[in-house]
Amino acid sequence: MNWKRKQLNNSHLYAILDRRALAGKQISKVALRMANAGIRVFQFRDKCADARSSLKEVVELKKALAKTKALCIVNDRVDIALAAQADGVHLGQQDMPLAYARKMLGKDKIIGISCASIQEALKAQEGGADYIGIGPCFITVTKPESKKIKKTVLRNCTNRIRIPVFAIGGINRSNINELVRCGVRRVAVAKAICAVTDPYPVVRAFREALR
Repeated sequence: MNWKRKQLNNSHLYAILDRRALAGKQISKVALRMANAGIRVFQFRDKCADARSSLKEVVELKKALAKTKALCIVNDRVDIALAAQADGVHLGQQDMPLAYARKMLGKDKIIGISCASIQEALKAQEGGADYIGIGPCFITVTKPESKKIKKTVLRNCTNRIRIPVFAIGGINRSNINELVRCGVRRVAVAKAICAVTDPYPVVRAFREALR
């Protein structure tokens, strides 16, 4: 197992650096504060930016995180992940198929897959994904059009999937315990951490809940 997968397997809190949730803040500076607070997995997500702007931000993000050994994952864009030498990519069900992404990125890069059912999660696992993002667990401002999954889906995934499973979608300090009762031990959060000035108490609260 390479260091990237060890870092992933040891992480229970995954920060999604969503441009809308950051509301104009500089991504690399925000990420560095979060990394200093203990987060070791970051995903760059900007659904509206052009390729040139996104590439510039991912390069800056990776440079900022270099000394922290935190992972830099790119949402959707395999080409940008390759060009920026990011640590991996996160793909949705309508993005590039896993097999093609793996062929392009190679065996050492991290590939995560968004899933909304146990069937999708099992398929991703069998296809060689490194982790699953299961959700949305709650209605979220970053993806308001998505319908939240049932708690039985969470329980099935946490019981049957062997690779890391990160619950995702509208998760915050008020509802985290509801997920923990379903067996969730890893979460990916966007607004709950991007919108705050000081990430330390947020990271501490999530870690205590997940412990």
